Amino acid sequence: MNKRMNTLIFTVALLCLAALQTTISAQGPSDLNSELARARAATAKYHDIFTALEDGFTQVPLSTCHGDANGAVGISYVNIPRFVNQAVNSEEPEFLNYIPTSDGNVRLVSVAYGSPARFRDTRSPDTPGYRPGSFPWLNPVIPSYLEEVSGSFTVFGQQPPRVFEGRWLYLLTAHIWAPNPLGMFADGNPNLSCPE
Repeated sequence: MNKRMNTLIFTVALLCLAALQTTISAQGPSDLNSELARARAATAKYHDIFTALEDGFTQVPLSTCHGDANGAVGISYVNIPRFVNQAVNSEEPEFLNYIPTSDGNVRLVSVAYGSPARFRDTRSPDTPGYRPGSFPWLNPVIPSYLEEVSGSFTVFGQQPPRVFEGRWLYLLTAHIWAPNPLGMFADGNPNLSCPE
């Protein structure tokens, strides 16, 4: 009887654990899908690039359609006030990415969220070349005397990596307007290509 009771308790515990895992799994993707749907609704107006321009997006300096043999991201437009503000909101992306179309227009394919990485000089103030305060770093190599004071952010449950794009920043692309076989948050999209 005691052995049966233990088996029954063990079986019930396993069933409860399986139910809990199913509930957690169902909540995770559902929450993500809801957040992605809100981001789509908030950015649908930017299919019209003129609306994006009116809302303060400008082409990233020297940006052309960027991508490689593994796929493209497109031409990036940035909203500078959003970018320099450390707060990130999934319904207010800092970047919009467009792919040129054969008729000479562009098509919105993804949004991206970013914030600049900021550093401070840990050397003594009397050291030649010392920089006070916090500042962006515009070189691909970060000297050992610099300490980051900013940090990453979380959006869609993702923490973006720190990358160098002419300056160090945290950047996460969400392919909400063009299906991406590599995943929603992959760097490039092999379904897209830049015109040659």
